[in-house]
Amino acid sequence: SKHPDDKTSLWSVYRDKIRLTWQLRTEKFDYIILAGSTFTGRALKFAQILKPKHIIGYCNEEKDDCKAIDLPLPTASAKDKHETEATFALLEKLDIHQSPGSTLIVPAPEYCLGASEQVATAFMKQSYESIIGIHISARKPSSRWAINNYASLIQRLYENNKESVFLLF
Repeated sequence: SKHPDDKTSLWSVYRDKIRLTWQLRTEKFDYIILAGSTFTGRALKFAQILKPKHIIGYCNEEKDDCKAIDLPLPTASAKDKHETEATFALLEKLDIHQSPGSTLIVPAPEYCLGASEQVATAFMKQSYESIIGIHISARKPSSRWAINNYASLIQRLYENNKESVFLLF
């Protein structure tokens, strides 16, 4: 474990990692897929330790050391794909040509009980001409906006138009 508790010795952590690695190596994998949309050197090194027959992964021939990836896909082919789509595309090397299904996130029923009524009641107590929804999360770090920017935007919307704002995650 990366952060052992106080009772776990450092030596036992290393011993457990070596034991797990050895167990995985004795599995004699035919394929190891380096999941993700980019080349990952550490994942490749670990895959090499396990000695599979084949390694599938993304590789930029110009920059990355790709010799060990015998079934590579060019990193550029994953450029505009969601991480899930890019990982799924690696299956093409196994002659699987499908797209991942759509994602559906379903909250546990106990969290849904009365939630819509609570939201509706909260908005009915005030009279708003409109309600603006602001989605404040982003998957990619490069697409994330600083929290100060959101606070400033919401404050301006309220001060200028008395708009109601609904935060979405």
